[in-house]
Amino acid sequence: MGKLAKSLLVCIAVVVIAIAVSVALVPPKKALSAAIMRNCISVVKDKLRGVGPVEFVSVVAIQPDPNKRKIEDFGTATQALIRRGELEPSEPQVLVELETSRGAGNALCTYQADLSKGTGTYSMVTMRDVQIGNQALPNVEVLLIGSFGVGYLDRALSLIPIIGTKQKFFLD
Repeated sequence: MGKLAKSLLVCIAVVVIAIAVSVALVPPKKALSAAIMRNCISVVKDKLRGVGPVEFVSVVAIQPDPNKRKIEDFGTATQALIRRGELEPSEPQVLVELETSRGAGNALCTYQADLSKGTGTYSMVTMRDVQIGNQALPNVEVLLIGSFGVGYLDRALSLIPIIGTKQKFFLD
């Protein structure tokens, strides 16, 4: 084998070992929080494209206390009862502090995520609500954003910080 083939095999082995170690050491909720932080930042950046340069100061992933849900959230509670067997539903949120040429602002993204207890992955993460400053995105725009999954590779990616922001994880 040539040097190129050997170095390629070493690189592949290092990546596989890094993913295996991150799967063992990084909990699924940290991978979820990193994935929704990146997703929220990209959505906010896309929606503020016409404002000028946007600088993200901090990004925080939080999990609201499920015992303090409102009565209007009956549909979500019913889904949780139906899915209690294999999937564990949660409703994490991401709070982003940002600076634009017009001044400082905040954005809040709310997600619906279903953790598969058997595999430790999130098969369906869907954005439910986006509020940038005082304006909420219309439901049609939020539906068009689409859903994504958070798997084993995302656990390794969660170890890479989002450059230029202070990250805080409160998804417990």
